[in-house]
Amino acid sequence: VIPREKNNAFLARCGMTPTEREGLVASLSSRDYMSGPECDRDSPKEQDIWKFKKRLSGSEIYIKLKLVASENGHYAKCLSFHD
Repeated sequence: VIPREKNNAFLARCGMTPTEREGLVASLSSRDYMSGPECDRDSPKEQDIWKFKKRLSGSEIYIKLKLVASENGHYAKCLSFHD
């Protein structure tokens, strides 16, 4: 998760571990989809982002992901993770 103030504040408040966050992201499905792909305006490369909302313990969590190419394939980079 990108260490932005909004993300950090939410993660500190909810106490979710990195393993729990990874599990939540891995559990995303088309039912959680909000929008995308959209061009990532903060990236010098042409990369797309997708937005999701996931219900957890009575709250909706907003999750923004980007698919990033690496030597071993691709990985999901979490840009936003907050309520």
